[in-house]
Amino acid sequence: MKKFLNYFWQQIKFFLINPFWLSLWSIGLILIILLLNGWVWFLWIKKYQDLIGLMPISYAAAVGALNIFLANLAYRKESLVSFILLGAAILIQIIYLIFLKFFAMSQAF
Repeated sequence: MKKFLNYFWQQIKFFLINPFWLSLWSIGLILIILLLNGWVWFLWIKKYQDLIGLMPISYAAAVGALNIFLANLAYRKESLVSFILLGAAILIQIIYLIFLKFFAMSQAF
């Protein structure tokens, strides 16, 4: 059990103490992801809750969180890959904002 807890602690330490969190580019991209994700949730709560189900909105949030997690893991070996992952998360949030507006206008759901 002690070996398992030691391994678990090392993984948490590797995730939190990482040069990824010190890079201004990665912090800026994460803030953009969080702002866009907040905007998606705000629009869903205020305008489109009756028209669109929760599943696509929660999927966008989960993909954003997963890309932030994977970008953190990949940063030490390949920093370019981590920026590509963060850029993909931003692109997904933007696509969801566009489709949220168009699908709500056409009432396709």
